[in-house]
This record gives sequence, C-alpha cells and structure tokens, in this order.
Amino acid sequence: MAKGKAMPKKQSPQKAKAQSTRKKASVEPPKKMAQKENRQPNINLFRRIYLEAIIDAALRAMAAPLPPKRAREQLNAETLLAGGPVRWAKAQPEYQVTLERKQQRLASKAQAPLTVVKKRIWTLDAPPKGSRQRPVVEVNRASV
Repeated sequence: MAKGKAMPKKQSPQKAKAQSTRKKASVEPPKKMAQKENRQPNINLFRRIYLEAIIDAALRAMAAPLPPKRAREQLNAETLLAGGPVRWAKAQPEYQVTLERKQQRLASKAQAPLTVVKKRIWTLDAPPKGSRQRPVVEVNRASV
C-alpha cells in the first residue's frame, strides 16, 4: 500500500442493503413556479370604489380622496377631464343611486335610539329571591 492512502472500510451487509434501497437524488432541474400575470386592473371596480369614497367625503364635508393606486393613472386623467373629482362623480351613472343609499344609511345611524340601562333598586326588607347581591342604596347628594 502506498503511504498516505487509507484503506476502504468493509461495510456490514445490513448497511450495504440500506444504502442500495435508498432513493437516489434526482438530477432534474427544479420545477418552475407559476408566475403572476400582469393583468389589467378592473377599472369598473376601482371606479365604483372611488365614486363611493368621493360621496362619503362629500357627506362628511371632507376633501375628496385620491383614487385607488392600481387605477390611479386612468382615474386621474378622467377626473382632470371632468374638472375635478366631484364633477367626475356627478357625471357617473350610479351617482344618484349611491348618494341616496349613503344618505339613508347616514340618517339611520343618526336616528338610532340610545339604550338606557336602568338600575333595579330594591328595599332592604324584600330582596329578590336567589339574589346574593347587596341592595343598592342611592343617596340624593343635595339632601346630605
């Protein structure tokens, strides 16, 4: 034997069998992942969202918001041609229906009744059955 070379070790039969049954690593290139397509934004959806945002801002006496990012270029061009976001919104076919719907929602929220929670006060001699609470005694601060 030459100097510096190690002799290969003899393997046990079980180890040799285990190595022969192991799955070999594949040499195939990895599969390519599906790439996102550059789709055109759904301008009708963004137009409706922007219209509702403008109406909300008008009902709350705020400045008109910016259009959605994905359709900003096209909607900015349309609003400039119309003379501003409010004029653009009024020129849309759904403007009147959307405005009425939002006004009704705003009115119904303003008219919602407040719920009043009343305390139940009982006298010392007749607490309700099964009650472990101590009776509440209210004192009028003006008389004290």
